[in-house]
Amino acid sequence: MITGIRGVNIKVRDQDRSASFWTEQVGLEVVSDVVMPDFAPRRWLETAASSRNALMVLHWPVFDEVEFYSGITFTCDDIHATYEELTAKGVEFVSEPVLANFGWWASFKDPDGNVFVVRQEKG
Repeated sequence: MITGIRGVNIKVRDQDRSASFWTEQVGLEVVSDVVMPDFAPRRWLETAASSRNALMVLHWPVFDEVEFYSGITFTCDDIHATYEELTAKGVEFVSEPVLANFGWWASFKDPDGNVFVVRQEKG
């Protein structure tokens, strides 16, 4: 039985730039940063929210496969406050907060053009 998601890999072109984006602008933490001897200077770089209930690996692309909708949705308690906070930190949003039948959502890009959603549940 599947009980949850352990983590996801995000393809990035520059691990340092992406680590700065996800930690300094979005607010995740680096939880693992290990040089991969067979792939140096590339490394295994994991980030997570403070709850650490899922990890996001900033992985180098095998092919030129970045710049697409990632399929990853983050949660927040207040979409408008989150939108304002991240925008003030330089995060590029693709859409402003939108009200849908499930609640509020907005989408943003990372430095490689990957698109992510942040969502506030209805209620």
